[in-house]
Amino acid sequence: MDDLNDIGGDGIGGRARMCLLNMCGLPGAGKSTIARALAAHLNDNGTKRDGINIRVSVVSFDDIEKQLAMQSSSSPSPQHQEDAEGRSGGGHPTVTTGSSANLVYDAALWRAARKEAFSRLTALLTEDDEDKEGKRWERAAQAEEATEEGMIGSDTNTGTSDGYRGVRGRRYHLVIADDNFYYASMRYQVHQLARRVSAAHVQLYVEVALETAHLRNALRIGTDRVPRDALDRMAAAMEPPNLPTSRLFERTRTAVVVAAVAGDNDTAAVAVSAWERVYALWGVPPPIPATEEEREAQRLAGSAANATNAVHALDIRSRKVLSECMTAPGMAATTDPKERGRASRDLNAARKAMLDAVREAG
Repeated sequence: MDDLNDIGGDGIGGRARMCLLNMCGLPGAGKSTIARALAAHLNDNGTKRDGINIRVSVVSFDDIEKQLAMQSSSSPSPQHQEDAEGRSGGGHPTVTTGSSANLVYDAALWRAARKEAFSRLTALLTEDDEDKEGKRWERAAQAEEATEEGMIGSDTNTGTSDGYRGVRGRRYHLVIADDNFYYASMRYQVHQLARRVSAAHVQLYVEVALETAHLRNALRIGTDRVPRDALDRMAAAMEPPNLPTSRLFERTRTAVVVAAVAGDNDTAAVAVSAWERVYALWGVPPPIPATEEEREAQRLAGSAANATNAVHALDIRSRKVLSECMTAPGMAATTDPKERGRASRDLNAARKAMLDAVREAG
């Protein structure tokens, strides 16, 4: 693995200073286990390279939903469980009686939990962490704009795992968003956040066979267990990020690992493998889309370049045609040199007038 070498600005070694990593996969794939193992691996072994620390934070969407459910009732919400009908946002059932047979989907709670999760992600990615060249103020302005859009709320430590909270001067920050993210539209929301705060974006897709997911899910206790039919619906609705048909923003940012099956040692090995792949994909922030004015300027510049190329091609072609006309048998047979000269001048003048008209029209 290459070292991190300073190239100045807000990123070094060809990498942004911050990286937003979203997990992806079915319930029972082992996403949360791998996320925690990855954080532990970095905190124990990989947080320093050339004296530069890599800080790790984990934001668990499931834990946040449970916390909000406990605030509103005495029963926690279950493991995230998506409504296969809800492509634009989906939903998760919330326990109202404590019985897995009485799961009721609470759309308001699910949306609130998701908003709070993105709030915490944004807070972690925009906090003052060895500010350079005023970047903190730039990110703060972007965060304020996102707040107006209803994306960001208050910062809180609850629901995050952060081995370096409160310690300043940490150059690099890996923030892990732990959720199913099984629709591409959900993952694109993460991509937009990374782009807005100038963070790199990487995805870690934990691949698992459906039957394996069912077996692991069956071992869960109480409301953490997802109903079998709901897991089946999620599997049918899953939009893997590593397919040739995946959206453009995913094609160069997705690492794939196969979940561990035997025990802690296997999980640790998967975490090490995951870190190698995530690190390799940790690059520069996603480019900011051009504004309407910039796109119009690009279109005009492209049109001007095309017009210039077209006129140039017409100029060359018309010169060739003129030369062929002057050397044609009929013209060559003309004995009066003055007549040939006059014809050549007239044709060339007409050719230039044609080129000027084309330039004017372009």
